[in-house]
Amino acid sequence: MTDSEKIQKALAPLRASDTAVQEVLEMAEHRNTHTIKKSSRTLLIAAVVAALLIGTALAVTYSSWSPGLLDQLNLTEEEAVSLENTGLVTRPAVSDIHDGVTVSIEQAVASGDTAHIALRIEGLDIPEGQELAWEGPLVTIDGERAPSWYARVYEDLHWDGSRFIYGDGTAAPLAEEGFPIPRIVREDGSVELDVALSGLGNIDTLVGKEITVTLYRLGNAPLSTQYATPEYTAEGPWVLTWTAEGTETSRIWELDEDLGHGIRLTKVIFSPLSAHIEYTYPPLTIVDDHAYDAEGSELPEEPPHLYKIILKDGAEYLDVLGSGTMGPDGDDLSDLENGFIFYTDMELTHIIDPEEVAALVFRETVLGDVPDSEVEFYTVTLPE
Repeated sequence: MTDSEKIQKALAPLRASDTAVQEVLEMAEHRNTHTIKKSSRTLLIAAVVAALLIGTALAVTYSSWSPGLLDQLNLTEEEAVSLENTGLVTRPAVSDIHDGVTVSIEQAVASGDTAHIALRIEGLDIPEGQELAWEGPLVTIDGERAPSWYARVYEDLHWDGSRFIYGDGTAAPLAEEGFPIPRIVREDGSVELDVALSGLGNIDTLVGKEITVTLYRLGNAPLSTQYATPEYTAEGPWVLTWTAEGTETSRIWELDEDLGHGIRLTKVIFSPLSAHIEYTYPPLTIVDDHAYDAEGSELPEEPPHLYKIILKDGAEYLDVLGSGTMGPDGDDLSDLENGFIFYTDMELTHIIDPEEVAALVFRETVLGDVPDSEVEFYTVTLPE
């Protein structure tokens, strides 16, 4: 549809006169080369048209995001649109076809050593009541196995506080076993398989490196809470190789903040997609698998974990850490009496701008389901 056709369609509900319509069309046609003086009525209509056309453009941009990545990164419509021109988002033209099944990259979001990749699978027949079965993926970075990755199929299931619903708002029916039935096949017949990739702090950045994702077999399996034997109906391998693009934007804070029990927060590194956090533990001794400090107080097995990110504008993100790894730094822990470094390398559950982070809230790590009122919280204001 041309801009002229869009304008005429947009004006139809406004009952604009033929003269007004023609004036707005002239303004659109000459907007780059002429200054046109028109009536306030015409300008008002033109403003409405502009808003409608911009809204249409934003809707197209938003809908071009894969629903799986929108869900995985907890993005609102406005956030998804604003990220389009940041360098984080790419859509590599990479695909492979075997046995009549095409696998392609629908979208990739990368920053630092973390990436989220939406794979689009077309031509695979998944009967009703079945789910996607896949063998793989194998993920390599410049020919070497990636430190960490996982894959999950987008199921279009969302919890509204009382029940599971689909993206269109309809209630998800329940299987006989009581679990909600996912909606795996999208309206266009494709299936989305999302791959999350992390360098776990061993890679400075993925940007500029060659990424390869390989799937070996695809098929279906019965929906079940128990292990179901898959039926593979298409043989690969599907090999997708491209050079990662994205942004290397990150922020590093060197700190010395007390988080209780002699544990100190010493370093925080944020990229838009990941967090690296370092703590120092005090000298300790181990007795019957329990750790004690020099005063004989028992130390927690894990330091307080990052609970909340507070931005400069007051916005707050809760439960921000996703998958990743954590633990003492190094393999030799025989010298614990001298203390050690504990690190966390995890993906974030929400895209952030590191430059906009103002403070962090850490929650004491305790065993069991303990209410917030009974645990300690530590707020760390980050220096500019």
